[in-house]
Amino acid sequence: MHKVLPAILATTIEEFEKKLSALTSFAKEIQIDITDGTFVDSHTIELIDIKELPVEIKFELHMMVADPLEYLPIIDQLGVKRIVFHNEIDLNTGEIIDKLKSDGFEVVLALNPDSAVSSIDQYIGKIDGVLLMAVEPGYGGQELIPSVLEKAKFLELRIQTF
Repeated sequence: MHKVLPAILATTIEEFEKKLSALTSFAKEIQIDITDGTFVDSHTIELIDIKELPVEIKFELHMMVADPLEYLPIIDQLGVKRIVFHNEIDLNTGEIIDKLKSDGFEVVLALNPDSAVSSIDQYIGKIDGVLLMAVEPGYGGQELIPSVLEKAKFLELRIQTF
């Protein structure tokens, strides 16, 4: 199944709340982008600054961070059930997937525009989805990288063979 979700990338809690308010009138699912200034240069709001999320909307967190597991206590408090993290982090992707799955989370692997689809072959049977980045992670307002569209076709064919 293919999904397109609106995403919130905010550097202040005020900006986050304004964007959230605009999206809640029509969106059933929303992605919240979190960066830590380490995995990518940019820095968004801290998860701890989000006091609560509307329960009628399904949220996923796109964790553009060096270690997504360090955020688990806060994620659990917010009631988020889907976590997206990058295969390119310097930690063991398989171990992170196993930990998140054992804690009851849906897991989506994100791939940067220059990463090969084959780099996640070993995880296809363990994850709930793939997010192909069509821009460099961490910054809004970028132009789509057209080659990612071909990568999406290739990924779909690859998944069918598993």
